[in-house]
Amino acid sequence: MEKIKVRVCMGTACYVMGAGDFFFLKESLEPELASLVELEAVSCFNLCDRTDAKPPYVYVNDLLIVNARQEDVLKVIRTFAERKRRKPDEQKQQ
Repeated sequence: MEKIKVRVCMGTACYVMGAGDFFFLKESLEPELASLVELEAVSCFNLCDRTDAKPPYVYVNDLLIVNARQEDVLKVIRTFAERKRRKPDEQKQQ
């Protein structure tokens, strides 16, 4: 199964606003789900000029989460994982 890619901005603003807490993200997941997640720290997404959102910024696959909190990111990861689990079943039915 393809990994769920979680990329966390570690630029100064994001780090100050709590991005460092995402280093412990996998510890909050069930072991089966944690094995599906690939966590990556990125130096900067260059999104600080946005006026419609605040840091920290996190991408889960291609979905941008602004003002990210760990519980928000965990919810998105669980949603993506559930979709991945359902996909093989749906393909079998076709």
